Amino acid sequence: MRPTAAHRPPRLGPRPGVSLPALVGLAALGVPRVVAHDLGVGGDASSAVLAIGPFAVWLVVLVRLRRGSVIGTALALGGLYGLALAVTHQILWEEAFDGREPRLGDRLADLPDWAHAAITRGAGFASSIATGLAIGAVLGAVATVVRKRSNGRPVARR
Repeated sequence: MRPTAAHRPPRLGPRPGVSLPALVGLAALGVPRVVAHDLGVGGDASSAVLAIGPFAVWLVVLVRLRRGSVIGTALALGGLYGLALAVTHQILWEEAFDGREPRLGDRLADLPDWAHAAITRGAGFASSIATGLAIGAVLGAVATVVRKRSNGRPVARR
């Protein structure tokens, strides 16, 4: 039996145009850059590919999206990427800071160690999520402009 409109759970926003596994896979494309950055490995060329490549793939997917919302898909991608960024940074925290936890300064310098860790890690987690969402929003806007230039249709495959 199909649920009636009165029994359907409310949607939280525009529906993404790709499946959850595809969203997770696309978001995961950005993880190697995070790992390389936190561990301080890679040269200029590899860093550029790792930094730009995943977002170029996202842009192609968003421009060619055939169903769902471009912005909804882009924000879902950005949110999942931000979550992956946050978790990866937390896992590699000590390596990224060479084993020296960051400390707060000025009036907060005398806080206990656990407070320094909670504040800096919390700020790092929140900024990672915000960064992912911002990237998703920008790429969604760019994809929307590209699609509008093609009369609102997905750009055809050649």
